[in-house]
Amino acid sequence: MNKLTILGNAHPIIGKKEMYSIVSLTHTGLGLSHKPFGELIKTHKKEWDVMIQTKMGWRKANNNKEGDRVPYTFGQKSLKYKGIKIVVRQGEDYGELIIHPQRAKEQRISKVELLDVNYQKIPKGKKISYKDTIIARAYCIEMFNMPISFTLWEDDANGEGHNPMINGLNRINLIPVFDTVNEDGIAQVSFRLPEYTLAVQIANARTALGEKDEGATHEYYVTADAVESHIQKASANVNVINPTYNPVPTRKREMPKMPIPPVIKPEIVPAKPKPEMDSPKFAITPGGKNREDVEGKLLSAEFVDENGNKLHSSRVGTLVFLKILAKDMKDKKVKIKIWEEDNLLWTHDLIFEKDLVLVGDTNFTWVHLTRKLFDKAKDGGTDSSRQDYFIEVIYKETSVKSAVMPVTLDAIPTEVLKGRSTAVIKEPQLDDIEENKGCSRCKSDFTWDEIKNIFGEKEKDFRMECVKWINKYKLDFNINTCAKKAHFLSQIAAETHFRKDEMLEGKVKYIPKNIRSGTFGNRGKLLDKRGQIEEFCKQRPDQVKLFNFW
Repeated sequence: MNKLTILGNAHPIIGKKEMYSIVSLTHTGLGLSHKPFGELIKTHKKEWDVMIQTKMGWRKANNNKEGDRVPYTFGQKSLKYKGIKIVVRQGEDYGELIIHPQRAKEQRISKVELLDVNYQKIPKGKKISYKDTIIARAYCIEMFNMPISFTLWEDDANGEGHNPMINGLNRINLIPVFDTVNEDGIAQVSFRLPEYTLAVQIANARTALGEKDEGATHEYYVTADAVESHIQKASANVNVINPTYNPVPTRKREMPKMPIPPVIKPEIVPAKPKPEMDSPKFAITPGGKNREDVEGKLLSAEFVDENGNKLHSSRVGTLVFLKILAKDMKDKKVKIKIWEEDNLLWTHDLIFEKDLVLVGDTNFTWVHLTRKLFDKAKDGGTDSSRQDYFIEVIYKETSVKSAVMPVTLDAIPTEVLKGRSTAVIKEPQLDDIEENKGCSRCKSDFTWDEIKNIFGEKEKDFRMECVKWINKYKLDFNINTCAKKAHFLSQIAAETHFRKDEMLEGKVKYIPKNIRSGTFGNRGKLLDKRGQIEEFCKQRPDQVKLFNFW
């Protein structure tokens, strides 16, 4: 057996790619092998592994490679291991190199990966559906605890590159999605494509130069931006099946066929959903069903306002919060269903359902009470005295990840792994809706420490001058809860980064002529493209909110 010597940098800087190769040494110490020629031509492939040392000993890091010369890039996570070594094997020959990763001097985002619902990397060229979830993961260097802003774009640029000028109007999520870099140097968010209902229209609105239409697929990519600095990184493209694409059929010459009488198939009517017998149920209206959880885990479910107070009635078109109280159910997945019950015919109509991962004993999600939601009840009646409503909360001990289904009829659904997920993407929650109205922070003033922690230490004088006026008038505009204060600061971060050169002052008449003239830049063009300028000016003729529209 020969000893293999690995050539390469044993002190790599994290985030920088290094190349490694090998040299074979015989037992005599010579650099040449004395094996017969027949054995030399039967060389085994070189297999590379990275081993990490933990409290339990050495284990593989799932970074296998093959070849004479291989690249390795050690990330932020490598700094926390007790030991790291590169191991190479070629038949019976063996070699290893101890690695000592070094800290980087500059902050940067090394790469952005796109993963599927099973947290597996999406292969290049694979087609996914508009019912899929895309997980964007950014690998960051020396950026622990920094906020990262993620944006989903549809790509109309030719080739594999991304052109911000061409793709400027192809932004899918108008408000960026944020995550904080963890100690392993990773920040990640999820884009649930079904929630972006205008994505297909945005993708089909423009085409790449020289193309007649978008074709069978749309190309998407994600950019990750560091909020506190001008650091940006874009992912590779991922293909999403275009549900509106109709290929031109090829003309085929066929022999005339004898007419065949049509076969009349009986119409198959799907079974109407019904509430489960043993699930917990909580009444919304006085006549609604009530059934306690026999296991004592789900305690109550009710509609509340933004201050956490129970709602006894609400108008159609209102956004209300659904509050669920549970016991020892953290990180458990439940299904929420809202039913309409006809107390004359004793029938049930499902008008709303949603999956939710519980974050603790008190949980919040939201429901938009639209007219379309209530129209799902196909009872044909308008007598509200016949109709009662209740909430059903279903919990199964064994959970399965939601399947990824294709949009088109011929698309093949993505197979979903069964079992519990080690990483749960939690539903957004309003963690500042207090049950106790005595929270001392709800009406307290914004401080420099709060501004500094979010936006950094730059432009202190300008920012504190703005904060002085915000503190003076915030209660006049009902910014009087922790949730509203957090939302207000996040709106500032998304639109201006709280920088002087990104804010605009002045008296401008918000009329269609001024909007189309370019006063508001791309925001005005986007309104014009959507045909919403007249409607916008009619509803908000004198508000500066037009500056914040995107």
